[in-house]
Amino acid sequence: MKTITKLSALFLILNFYNPCLAQFPNGGFEEWVMVENYMEPVGWDTEQDTFLNKIFMDTMSVEGNYSVRMQSESDNEFTDCRSQMDIYTRFDNEESNIKSVSFYLKIEVEDIDEGGFFSFFIWPKIDGNNLSPVIWQTDQVFDEFTFFDFPIDEPGIDSVYIEFAAGPILNSSDECVGYTTAWIDDLRFNKIPTSSEEEEVNSAVLYPNPNRGVVQVAENVEGFDKFTVFDLLGRKISQGDVDDQQFLLDGKGCFFVELLNLKNGKTSRMHRIVVTD
Repeated sequence: MKTITKLSALFLILNFYNPCLAQFPNGGFEEWVMVENYMEPVGWDTEQDTFLNKIFMDTMSVEGNYSVRMQSESDNEFTDCRSQMDIYTRFDNEESNIKSVSFYLKIEVEDIDEGGFFSFFIWPKIDGNNLSPVIWQTDQVFDEFTFFDFPIDEPGIDSVYIEFAAGPILNSSDECVGYTTAWIDDLRFNKIPTSSEEEEVNSAVLYPNPNRGVVQVAENVEGFDKFTVFDLLGRKISQGDVDDQQFLLDGKGCFFVELLNLKNGKTSRMHRIVVTD
């Protein structure tokens, strides 16, 4: 498991909130299938051929055993420079209340002066009709897995088309430039919680605050088994078990803490905790 940074499309998140999650089909890229002489994640179209592989199963991941690595071996326009993968999926009635799409992304470029290329495209749909798409491109390097969250402002969508693409791209001389390697993991839909779900998610009370490293979970809140600690930059720094309604924090300073219920997969809101001498 790698160190991660949390970003929301174009800016750093310091005020975390985790709505209910709707599982994306093979969004963790754990399932793969052999096609001819190359592999692709189950459910995804990868625009590959038997001569040039562009999509790979990789053991560098945020969660689970694998991520997908986009890395084109093409060197000319006739074989299409960039690597690309896409998927179309429909929701059932319980998962149609989608608030955003999120994933973890890591990017390396072959030539820092030449730059790189990565794009994300999502097209929400209702009854087969295309709504306003979300399009995002970057030439930045992300040395660590970084969390991105893209809002969907269209209520009641019933299906989406999603596309990822990574460089190189074709320049004016018909050459492939901007070779980019991109890793993607843990692609998810984030749902707007119902009032009862929101009440349960926000019900955890942690005390005392400030404290000296021992944190209590209110007795009227049961079921939280794990805790995760993030620093002020959103980097995950530790995790552990909630034992007898309490857990320990190492070190002094200000942290964000999230609780997890392993039985139902629900998490608490993010708590800002201060540890003193």
